[in-house]
Amino acid sequence: MPGFTIFRRIHTAPFKSSGALILSAVIMQLAFQPIGWAWVAWIGLIPFLATLVKCSTWKSAAKAGFLWGLVFFGLHISWLVPFIGSHADKAWMGIFPWLFCVVVEAVYPCLFAVIVWSLSRRNFASPMLAGAIWAVLEYLRSSGMFGFLWGQLAVSQSRELLILQSVSLLGSWGLSALIVAVNMAIFDAYRAKSVRPLYTTAILIVCCVIYGATTIFHTNQSTPTLKVTVIQPNIEVTHTPEYQTIPKVLEKAQQGIQIARNMDSDLLVYPESYLPDTFPGMLDEGLAAISKQGITILAGGGWTVGKDSFNAVSAYDNGQITHYVKQHLIPWGEYIPYRNAMPWVAQFGANFGDRTAGHTSDILTSYRIGSPVCFESTLPWVSQQMVSKGARLLCVVTNDSWFGNSPAAQQHFEFSALRAAEHHRWLVRSALTGISGLFSPTGEVLRTTPKYKDSSFNCEVGLITAKTLYTRLGDIPSLVILLLIGLLTSWRAKRHTSVAMPLSSPQSPSER
Repeated sequence: MPGFTIFRRIHTAPFKSSGALILSAVIMQLAFQPIGWAWVAWIGLIPFLATLVKCSTWKSAAKAGFLWGLVFFGLHISWLVPFIGSHADKAWMGIFPWLFCVVVEAVYPCLFAVIVWSLSRRNFASPMLAGAIWAVLEYLRSSGMFGFLWGQLAVSQSRELLILQSVSLLGSWGLSALIVAVNMAIFDAYRAKSVRPLYTTAILIVCCVIYGATTIFHTNQSTPTLKVTVIQPNIEVTHTPEYQTIPKVLEKAQQGIQIARNMDSDLLVYPESYLPDTFPGMLDEGLAAISKQGITILAGGGWTVGKDSFNAVSAYDNGQITHYVKQHLIPWGEYIPYRNAMPWVAQFGANFGDRTAGHTSDILTSYRIGSPVCFESTLPWVSQQMVSKGARLLCVVTNDSWFGNSPAAQQHFEFSALRAAEHHRWLVRSALTGISGLFSPTGEVLRTTPKYKDSSFNCEVGLITAKTLYTRLGDIPSLVILLLIGLLTSWRAKRHTSVAMPLSSPQSPSER
């Protein structure tokens, strides 16, 4: 394209192409909190795809995907700057961890652009295959010690109940794949000047809506069998020494127990970081004794065994104490990777002792409760393992006080809707400073609490034993099915090229 280009010396995309990529990333951001325009997600990738059409080499496609990722994740996780800065020696130092995370996350849309561009040159990139590739890359983003799924496309639909029910089939991966497929189908239809490329995705959307309506009607017929009290103590633990918080912890414990007794509750839930680390086990004897009187108690906090310190959920049930230990720890938040090689990280507030990760998805109490801790509610595999082991209720405990007044607390809250809908389980969420809430088995938000308020609520939930298709399959088989569907539709499209135009035109001799 002739004319002025930005960053001309390093041969990046033309200004108009860069503008389209930035526009696409900004539009997609509007689908998430704090704006929450869910419908935008179904068209937000179109300028991105339009830019890929203009790419003549895989390198230009890679640059396009990388730029899109930089803008999208740069906006979406901008809360990292004040979050890290509030604990670092200087507030501006939060820029460096934020930039590191943004660059890492931007690699995945870069890979998506290269793969889809390469397949399209061979006329083998159907909308469903593109969606499946995106879903696989989201899964890779969630995997390993640095797994971080913030910005998953499926989360944008957390309040759209009809389409949300599809996550019980192939998990949140299937919904993300469908969003990408619809974007690409609309773009293919525009390029082909025909509605035929829309047929497959339109049929899928109709099927998902019908399935969603049927699921909502039948799932909400479950009879509540358990009375639950959820406590949001609003105790500041981020910048306050623990010895100053202990009196407040004891006071909130007494208040919560009294509320549960007044409501004749069966289960009392306290958030992450509630049990103090300084004096591990200081409340165990009292809470265990209370549980003998008919109130089962869940509480998040520190648990120490020898030299190992865990972030755990402690359960007190009929005098017995059991624990679930958080499996996915947050790098630089709960432990320092390669600590000895990076002593300088202490300047960013990372001067704490390392936690030890758990290795099993333990089920708690006689009620069979699965209790993901904090960021684990963003990772589908944690809840899936718990429900596949027999969890009949999900209780998320978290401490979101770190997020301040940023949109991060609301973004984190939205993930719980997906976890409830994926497994058709009631889900209660107790957050130290908010947002706490109650989700029905369809993922509908039934109760919420305001941030930074001393709050509690009582509710009735059901203990469900039926398992969804996604619960039985898990992540890898679900992704394999998505890829098989994508390959089948791509093969059919290759045989009938008039149905949908390829994303890119074949290479000219000069380009080869």
